[in-house]
Amino acid sequence: MKFKLLKNKQNTGIRVICFLILFGISTFSLYAANDFEGEITYQITYEDGIQKQILEVLPKQSTLLIKNHTFYSYTNGPMGNQGLIYDDKKKVSYSLIDLFSSAWAIKKNKIDIIKDRDIFKIQSIRHTEESKLILGYSCRMIIVTAYIPKLKKNIEFKAFYTPSLGNTDWINETDPIYYQVKGILLEYEIQMGSVFMSYKATEVKKLKLSDSDLKIPKTHKIVSYQEAGHLLKNR
Repeated sequence: MKFKLLKNKQNTGIRVICFLILFGISTFSLYAANDFEGEITYQITYEDGIQKQILEVLPKQSTLLIKNHTFYSYTNGPMGNQGLIYDDKKKVSYSLIDLFSSAWAIKKNKIDIIKDRDIFKIQSIRHTEESKLILGYSCRMIIVTAYIPKLKKNIEFKAFYTPSLGNTDWINETDPIYYQVKGILLEYEIQMGSVFMSYKATEVKKLKLSDSDLKIPKTHKIVSYQEAGHLLKNR
């Protein structure tokens, strides 16, 4: 019984992590503003009711590095280290997986990124009059209603975003929920399978980064999006 519980816990954690990786969602989907260089840290929380054993393997924090139209977002957790590197000029992303004693960099082009949006059918986007300060940045509230085919229902996602960090028209292009939002998300909600998650920025630091901080690690093998799907399916 204990082995079965452990296996179920690991499978749920793996599904959540793989969902984050393959669909470039959440903090993996943020883009850099032209004039912002530095680091943003996010706290990740989960809805009530998730089993303690499952919660233990899910990430609790993510970090986003931004420089020159490129970002590197990553999380560290019991199931391994995961991340996403995106080059806005080339419109190419690399999802970094360190899982099952394997290290991959999953490449997606612009066509792959647009196809990912099909997992959420956006029904409406409502810009509200509500606003607030988050870490000193003026943020606007938006509500996105999306139909999730696998759950067969509509879900509302609330977010606060700021346009105060420069030209951010392209900032959420890889996010299947918020790709139409013109600003950096500092608080937002997402759904991954049956798991509902919230992200909140806890620190925004402007600092100089090295180009090497946003490079694909030499330990990771570059594979196509299609090849990665086959590899993960057979794990």
